Amino acid sequence: MRYFATILLLSLSVFLSGCAKPDVKYSDLKPATTATVSGSTVTIHLGSDLVASACWTKPKAKIDSQTVYVVGYRTMREQSRKFVVQLPASVTAQTVSVVWIDPDGSKITVPITK
Repeated sequence: MRYFATILLLSLSVFLSGCAKPDVKYSDLKPATTATVSGSTVTIHLGSDLVASACWTKPKAKIDSQTVYVVGYRTMREQSRKFVVQLPASVTAQTVSVVWIDPDGSKITVPITK
């Protein structure tokens, strides 16, 4: 019984650690992630993670100047496919851009739809 519990615990920790890394690539999400700018908010429409279908993508955003930088983390908790970022008053909505940062540091411009 003790042997079984040890194997179960190790398996569970390996499974959960695979979903907790900030390693969601833009190309892993289908359909492709897009963004919509409306007033002082940016809504990011996330695709489904095809690499880790048992996990959900938890996005985090950082605003720097006129750019919203987004990175994705895998999580076991269900997440909404829409992620809303509130723009500060200093950011003009017409000139904002959204950039996805892959785990290797490469930056992909997220298309903004109307």
